[in-house]
Amino acid sequence: GTGFTDETLAQLPKMFDKYKLEEKHRLVETGMSVNVWFEPKVVMEVSGAEITVSPVHTVAKDKIKQGGLALRFPKFLRWREDKSIEEATTVEEIYNLYKLAKKNKK
Repeated sequence: GTGFTDETLAQLPKMFDKYKLEEKHRLVETGMSVNVWFEPKVVMEVSGAEITVSPVHTVAKDKIKQGGLALRFPKFLRWREDKSIEEATTVEEIYNLYKLAKKNKK
């Protein structure tokens, strides 16, 4: 699982349609080729097994020699309507969580 119910999955296209963009948003850093870009407006809470190094994803790519960081087995928990994009977890916070987890594995 993704954490989404079948009902929520069916509603996602309609929910995100109003956020479609013709090109990627200026805040997005990626070399990935995608079919659709969205304006960063919706905040959700997710969980995952761990934060891992990724050759594809770009989170903290300037701090990770092998690429960037990605969430392994991500799962949707809930929408965070109480938070704005500016209040969402930052790249720096994700990187610090990765370093802490790596330190605790030793």
